[in-house]
Amino acid sequence: MGETAVSTGNKVVVKIRVEAAPWIPVEEVRIYRNCELIDTRPVQASKVLGKVLRFNRAIPIPGIDADSFITVEASVKIDDEGKPITPELLETVQTIEPGMVPLGFTNPVFVDRDGGGYVPPWL
Repeated sequence: MGETAVSTGNKVVVKIRVEAAPWIPVEEVRIYRNCELIDTRPVQASKVLGKVLRFNRAIPIPGIDADSFITVEASVKIDDEGKPITPELLETVQTIEPGMVPLGFTNPVFVDRDGGGYVPPWL
């Protein structure tokens, strides 16, 4: 999974590309800003299984007016407790590794909003 953030004017655009083995289910992409979930994007139903490229989009992130970090996750849909909503999609995966729920994620991408060097949001 890859991610980059580009700042143009007052807008930050996150470019997200998700690839996975054809037998690994990917239903959604979740975008976090400073550890807070800010957006969830569905993967096309025809690309949940069987394809390598699952998601490839540039997504504008509004409201970033201070230095921040962005992370992205990709996996099956999960409930509020982090449990899969569609466990039937995990049959092949769990045949190989019982109890396993695949999850892809990025390292943080730091957004230096004011151009003065990145300062973590909690400082």
